[in-house]
This record gives sequence, structure tokens and C-alpha cells, in this order.
Amino acid sequence: MTCACISKLHEIITQNEVNKMDYIQLSKEYYKNRENYEQLYQSRFYNEFTLHIPIRINGNDAFLTYPPEMFQLVTKIYKMNTLLYEKIQLLPDIALEQFTKKCLIDEIKLSNDIEGIYSTRKEIRELLKPQTTEHCQKRLYGLVQKYNMLSHNENISIASCKDIREIYDDLVLKEVMEEDIQNKPDGVFFRKDSVSIQGNDLKIIHHGVNPEEKIISYMDECLKLIKDDTLNPVIAASMIHYFIGYIHPFYDGNGRLNRFISSYLLSKELHTLVGYSLSYTIKKQVDIYYKAFKITNEARNKGDITPFVLIFLDFIRQALEHLNTTLADKIEQMTFYYKKIMTVSKEDKLLDLLFALMQNSLFGEEGMTVEILASELSVSVPTIRNYINNIDNEMLKVSKIGHKNAFDINLEYFNSI
Repeated sequence: MTCACISKLHEIITQNEVNKMDYIQLSKEYYKNRENYEQLYQSRFYNEFTLHIPIRINGNDAFLTYPPEMFQLVTKIYKMNTLLYEKIQLLPDIALEQFTKKCLIDEIKLSNDIEGIYSTRKEIRELLKPQTTEHCQKRLYGLVQKYNMLSHNENISIASCKDIREIYDDLVLKEVMEEDIQNKPDGVFFRKDSVSIQGNDLKIIHHGVNPEEKIISYMDECLKLIKDDTLNPVIAASMIHYFIGYIHPFYDGNGRLNRFISSYLLSKELHTLVGYSLSYTIKKQVDIYYKAFKITNEARNKGDITPFVLIFLDFIRQALEHLNTTLADKIEQMTFYYKKIMTVSKEDKLLDLLFALMQNSLFGEEGMTVEILASELSVSVPTIRNYINNIDNEMLKVSKIGHKNAFDINLEYFNSI
């Protein structure tokens, strides 16, 4: 099979994935039945329940319909979010803290990966540790600190173009300028010149909105969706994600900015961990993600943003499904190993230590130093050292964090007893 055939087959498979929803895409109907295409558009655009947004998409007024699939997806999202809260309540403190950190690191790493930005889990992890002056100068510092705010439930103002520019500056400006100083925003808030987005084959697939006055006007309309009390917040977040991608307000860094804003909005409505799982879902289906933009951007789609919203809502559903499945597995493992640990000793402090290490091994990113263990268990460092020195070496795994030893439970040891 030739490379061209393989590429075409992949495109067909991707399109079939996008078309799994029942909602008929106008751009698809155009080629099937021209008369029905126009009637379908009229019935949707002029429906009394249709939401009209004063933004034009390739010459057409933007609008959102409310098909049954949308309500089904939103209902599933909230039910799965409730299940997620129930599982999280079963997690001890160390397990929840470590799992949250792991998801946060995943989100930042994968958001960078989507844009082809190189980053490592280690450098992200280091930037999450207590801040120093040296930290502030490191790459990704702003990005990591902004995402970390979500886990502390801090409020970030997203009400104006000025707010968006401030988030952008904190989030990615330093890295954007280091890569190409010409990509620094040169307008009042955004870019003054035009920008084109290229596909993997280097063909232009989209032109961002221009000039800046229009960008500002469209961004103002987009941000009004956040404050619209008649609009479900999860649907609003999906719409905003599309519009920021369509408007493309900056020369570079739009994708990372957009995913952060979506993560923030979702973390305000759903559990924070959902905001830390968005890029995982997008990266796994990145072709469908970009195809959703392409479908909605098409002039023959006539401004209907419903196809994108349905696909994005399904991404949120998948993120929740992944979190629930992962946590169910982890909780089952935690129960299994806790029973194993109980057979090793009856001494409470030793059991507390082993349980802490076990939580970290199952949910964490790296080992725990004696100082961290002492803080978590509210005992002295010498007490922790004494317990560790008296534990069978086969029970522990030892690594390094800088010059310090870091400890984990050797799960394989407990599998064998």
C-alpha cells in the first residue's frame, strides 16, 4: 500500500470517528442533498431555541443548536463527575495529593507535546517545589504556576481582553519570545498582523481573525459566554475553546493558552482533576480534535458550532471516564496492598509509614524523603530514619532526589507474600 493510500485511509477512519454522532453536519449535507441542506440550515438558524453569537465564521453568523445528543452528553458528564467525587472521598491525603500532582504534570507535559514543545516531567516536577528566585527564571515557570493555581482553587479573572493578555504573558510569553522574538504580541492586547495556521502537510488550513479591532470585538463576545447564566458552564467552556482557536488572537502560544483557559473553566464547574485531564484526551485523539475545528470552520457549515461542541463535550466525558477507571483500579490496588501490609507488623507507627509509602508508590511521581515522611506523619526525622533502618531492605525501593535518598514501597515484595 502506498503512503498516499495509507494517508487517505487514515483520513477516512478519522472522519468516520467524527461522524459517530447522530447530529447531521451541514457541510456534509451540502454534498448529499443541496435542497435539504438549505432547509436544514434555515430550520436550525431560525429555531426559537437556537443560540446566536455575534461572531462571524468565514462569512456566516455563528450559532449553536441544542440536539438531544448534547443533553445526553452533559447529563453523563455530571453523573460521572459525581462518581469521581465519590471515589476521591475514598482516597487518603497522600494518595490524593500525589495523584493530583501526577495529573497536573501530565496535563502540562501533554499540552506542550500537542504543540511540539519539548518538556520533561522532571523539570515540571521541580518547578512545583517551594519557589526560589532561581525558579522564576526557568522555562515553563509561568505555565506550571498557573496550572498549580487550579489545585488550590484560586480565582483567575477571565472577563476582558486585558485579562486574556495577562494570562498569556504569565503562561507562555517568555517561551514564545525565546523561540522567536517576532512572535511577541505587537497590538494593544493581541497581534496587529495576520496569521495563518498550517497543517502537518504545511498547507494553510485556517487564517486567524484580523485586524486587531476585530479580534478584540470577537474576544469580548466570546468572554460574555462565561457570564451568561442561561448557558450551561460545560457547554460554554466548549464554545469558548472553539472561538479562541478560531480567532487565534496571538502569533504563537494560542493552543497552550486555550487549553489552560478550558482547564480553568472546567475545574470551576467539575472536579479540578477534570481540568488536569483535558490534554490527555486531546492528545490521544488529536486528529479528531483538529478535524472538529476544520469541520466547524468550513464556509459550507454556515457558522454552526454545534459539531465542535458535541465533540469537545465527548472529550470531557472521556476525560471523566478515564479518571474514574484509573481511580477505581488504584483504589482496588490500595485495598489489596493495605491488607498485605497489615500482615507485616502490628505496630501502628510502622504501619503508618508503610501505608504512606504504599500510597506514594501507587499514586505518586517520585520517592519520599525522610523529611517529607516526617512532615506527613507528624513525627521527627530521627524517628523516620530509625523505622526505615529497621525495615527489611526488600520491602523498600530507594532512589535519589538531588543528594537525598527517597523511598517507595517495593510492591513486588508484597505481591509475593
